[in-house]
Amino acid sequence: MKTFENIDAKSVKQAAALLQKFQQEKKSAIVVSGGSEILQLMKERVITPDYVVNLKTIPGLNTIKEERGGFRIGALTTLSEIEEHAGSGVAADP
Repeated sequence: MKTFENIDAKSVKQAAALLQKFQQEKKSAIVVSGGSEILQLMKERVITPDYVVNLKTIPGLNTIKEERGGFRIGALTTLSEIEEHAGSGVAADP
């Protein structure tokens, strides 16, 4: 596996700024947030990023909020969190 730097982003703004910076520097970067096979792809050298930006360290991206007659679901909200959310109207299959 090629060496890379892992960066735990603290905010969406920071993650976006880092990605923009790496692009300007002509460096490769990928974003991870869980539930992916990126590490395996890196081991097999299918992808070889210089940087890995972790979004799981950004607080508040796993929220569910009722809004305008619907729901705003954060990017890191898991399917089980959606299923368990009271009043979400999401029913599990039997």
